Amino acid sequence: MADLDSKCINVPPMVVHCSAGLNRTGAFCAIDISLSQYDERATIGLSSVLRNLRKQRHNCLYLPKYYVFCYLIVVIYTKLVADSL
Repeated sequence: MADLDSKCINVPPMVVHCSAGLNRTGAFCAIDISLSQYDERATIGLSSVLRNLRKQRHNCLYLPKYYVFCYLIVVIYTKLVADSL
């Protein structure tokens, strides 16, 4: 157990919030979660990420332009990772 504790990084939770906490905050969170999933499993399920975010924050990412923005960032990130291999 001590070995496991020594490997863990104790980082406090981050607070992210825009004026309404829906679109920009939702985009930031969706991108962060999606890129973390990609790093861990090499798969991304942005629609399921959004579904889970909306369970916690109704109407999260309700403007299509923010959803498109999330997809663009995910595509750029995955291409950068693939090119670095």
